[in-house]
Order: sequence, then structure tokens, then C-alpha cells
Amino acid sequence: MDILNKIYEKSKRLIVKKIGGETFIVPFSAKVIDAERAILFSLHETAIEIWDGVDGRATVGKIIEKLSRGYEVDRSIVLQDTVDLLRELERRGLIIEVT
Repeated sequence: MDILNKIYEKSKRLIVKKIGGETFIVPFSAKVIDAERAILFSLHETAIEIWDGVDGRATVGKIIEKLSRGYEVDRSIVLQDTVDLLRELERRGLIIEVT
């Protein structure tokens, strides 16, 4: 399946806290921090926009389209950065593909 048509949702097993201008994510399992994935994941401004776009309904293409309108950056850079972040979030179990 083409990456632009994929839809992701956030894992339900996360602690997410916004502090100042950053969002911090810690995965947990059975109300205990998951030792294998016990890494505090910090998102900067643009990554927060991608994270917020992961809602179980929007395709990756729609997330990229929205970001492309908000930044004066070549769309190919937005595409690559978004895909890279989504793959990393998925690898860490922070998001799950729904389609």
C-alpha cells in the first residue's frame, strides 16, 4: 500500500505530557512503564503537528498536505521528514497502522 494512503492512530498505552513548547511521550504496559521501550520521546514543534495529525482518520497524505500549506518548504522535504517520523513512531510502538 502506498504510504500516502495509510492511516495511523496513537497507541492507547502511552503517557503524553505537554510541557512548555514540547510534547513528551512514554510508552507503558499494564500501568507500568515498558522497560523495553522506556525511552522518553520528545517532539519539537513540527513533529507535534505530525503527532496531532495522527488521529485514526487522516491519511498520511492529508497530514503532509496540511504541513505543506503551513511551511514554505519543498513538499518532498515535508514528505520525507513526515514519513521518517511516522516510521520511527511506529517502530517504537507509539502509533499503529489502521489501514
